[in-house]
Amino acid sequence: MVALFVVLTFILFIAIDFFVLKSQGKQHPAFMSAHVFDRSSIFFPADAMLAKGHMWLKQLKDGFVRLGIDEFILKATGPFTLSTLKKEGEQVQKGEPLMVAQFGKHSVTFRSPVNGTIGNINKNLVGKKVTDPYDTDWAVSFRPIDGVNQLFSNMKSGKKATEILKDEFNRFKDFLSFHSGEPELAGVTMADGGNIVEGVLNNFNDETVSDFEKKFLDIE
Repeated sequence: MVALFVVLTFILFIAIDFFVLKSQGKQHPAFMSAHVFDRSSIFFPADAMLAKGHMWLKQLKDGFVRLGIDEFILKATGPFTLSTLKKEGEQVQKGEPLMVAQFGKHSVTFRSPVNGTIGNINKNLVGKKVTDPYDTDWAVSFRPIDGVNQLFSNMKSGKKATEILKDEFNRFKDFLSFHSGEPELAGVTMADGGNIVEGVLNNFNDETVSDFEKKFLDIE
């Protein structure tokens, strides 16, 4: 009888909280559905080139190129902060650590896909979470040593780039299935229909996140 009273009291408080938040135009976390993504939700801008390591590049004036992180990473990690490891005017070598994305208690490192000189760093990202990766939340601009045409010669754009990211979705599903053996992870990685819950990497340990970095952010 006491247990039933406790349960009913708990439900009553949840209901009261729900209606209070509803009157304020908000939603109670207990009634919120998780955001998910699938192959069809993968997007890549038509005016960008897809580099290895889940980075995009856009040509600017005067031989400079703008670089940022693609949307696939944002969906896998959830909103993240991005720190650049180089200063404006510094040289960067292909394969050298260039940026660090911090999400929750985890972080991953992005390595430069090219040799070049850093031009501008997006200072608007300081203390801000990346939510618009293809536009306002770009990371750095740089001048490639070998020129833009040579840089873009081995990269993909348009439908080919989108298909690569869709294939990455399938590979990510396999990655999650392999690493989701722990009982506490049941139901937190996949939603109904095989969709992936956005920000799913936050549910895993550092070892799994490190493995994600090796398998998905490699530029070779």
